[in-house]
Amino acid sequence: MAAGVWLLHDLLGAGVWIPVQNLIIQEYTDPANRALEMGKILAFAGVGTIVGPFLAGVLAERNISAPYFVSGVLMVVAVIPLLWMRLAPREG
Repeated sequence: MAAGVWLLHDLLGAGVWIPVQNLIIQEYTDPANRALEMGKILAFAGVGTIVGPFLAGVLAERNISAPYFVSGVLMVVAVIPLLWMRLAPREG
């Protein structure tokens, strides 16, 4: 059952979210600054790949379920800025 949930996570996470994220970046960034903005996005994601495993290890020492709970809370918090976005089609 856990393997099924993990595969579903990969399907929805990588198969849906990454193309949506790329579309938002391409459609709603200024073409003149797109490379700079994309670099910032990748830099912030890179910091997460460094801090995330460290934080998970610290939390797992306290309670093995803690990394999963905290990552779930962080994912919910990360959605909040997306709710504020108004993704209307660009004119022109």
